[in-house]
Amino acid sequence: MNYPIEKFGYTINEACFAIGIKKTKLYSEVKKGRLKKVKIGDRAIITNVPEYMELLETEAGHVEAA
Repeated sequence: MNYPIEKFGYTINEACFAIGIKKTKLYSEVKKGRLKKVKIGDRAIITNVPEYMELLETEAGHVEAA
């Protein structure tokens, strides 16, 4: 039986794919502090993809009132 697993971290490539940006833009957003990157061993993990997408929607003015 398959159970859905909520993802809490994304590799660099996964985050780029999920957000729809290239690595250069991703690293720029990390440098600005808008995306959070942690290192686990030699791997970099982006930990706030859903929050980042909400931030982009808010900045674009596309968030509907609840």
